[in-house]
Amino acid sequence: MEHEQAVEALAVLERVAARVEGRDDRPGELLERGGCLWLGAAAVERFTDAVWRPARPSEPGLRRLEAIVDAWIGHLREGVFPGGCFVTTASVEYDSRPGPLHEDTAAAVRRWLGVLEAEARRAHEAGDLPADRNPADVAFELHSLASGGAVAGRLIGDTAALDRTRAAMRRAIGLPA
Repeated sequence: MEHEQAVEALAVLERVAARVEGRDDRPGELLERGGCLWLGAAAVERFTDAVWRPARPSEPGLRRLEAIVDAWIGHLREGVFPGGCFVTTASVEYDSRPGPLHEDTAAAVRRWLGVLEAEARRAHEAGDLPADRNPADVAFELHSLASGGAVAGRLIGDTAALDRTRAAMRRAIGLPA
């Protein structure tokens, strides 16, 4: 089920990219929109390649969450996109703007949170997460930490931000930093 959620989240991101670009035949082209840098559908494919595909073969639950954390931080360290994380940028740019871009971005974030929550639930049910940890909270924390760490590293030049982010994400899933 988590694979289907990830595929659906990525499809939503592709729609966001196409709407931002205003056309579907230029994936990956960098455009300036309202002061923000946007990348097209190539961002979706890179996130999938960098984060989901390496983690997917891992054992569901805690091991997969650990693989997601490691791959996600690795993806953020690469700094592939000039404007930073595509989803974080879209989330900040469209969080208070009603319309299709807002809806698609929100849907993508909800789907990714669903994938993370499903893995956290598996880990919780297997006894791999502390009993007091709510899987929805774990998903929220992982997403928030990744977004915040990416922004701190880029915006304020905090060179240790991703190290701290990885440590905090590991603690959120009950692993040592």
